[in-house]
Amino acid sequence: HTPRGEAGPLGAPPLPQVTSVMSERPPQGDLEPAASKVADSTAFDHAGEGATKRSYYEDTKLMQRIGKGSYGLVHLGKCNGEEVAVKVMPLLTNTAKDIEREIKAMRECNSLNTIRLLDAFKVTNPTGEDMWIVMELCRVGSTLDVMRRQGKPFAEQQIAWVVKGLTQALFFLHTTLNLIHRDIKVAN
Repeated sequence: HTPRGEAGPLGAPPLPQVTSVMSERPPQGDLEPAASKVADSTAFDHAGEGATKRSYYEDTKLMQRIGKGSYGLVHLGKCNGEEVAVKVMPLLTNTAKDIEREIKAMRECNSLNTIRLLDAFKVTNPTGEDMWIVMELCRVGSTLDVMRRQGKPFAEQQIAWVVKGLTQALFFLHTTLNLIHRDIKVAN
């Protein structure tokens, strides 16, 4: 992950700063309605209770799938012209607490070396409820994606850059949030 505003030796362009979810909604202009918009969609406040205020990111349209995690799929999304990553996870009784914990942890992550959470909300569909976690899009993909595109082992300078960013992110999680990341790998 390239820290926002900083280009890295892996050829990653700097990522744009994103607007906080707590800020005013930008002007809409002429927008195409989202194909993935669902009639019964409730904003999710990050403490775990439903809210009545509609979220700006509820207009997100899912594009192609870009990844798969242990709890769901990750899609490229588009919301009012902004590209985002959207993790779509079925809300099941045995996973709801884990999903809520993940959202709470992501909401507290305010570090240049972590992906920023933009919003999270429930979406009702014919098979049940899904939680959509809308995140900042990491345009270059994971470290594994970059390694595969490069087609050869990383140079020492590239490895040092990746390890530095990872170490800074872990230091933030451990010291500031008292959290342990339990799934560290190049694909993440």
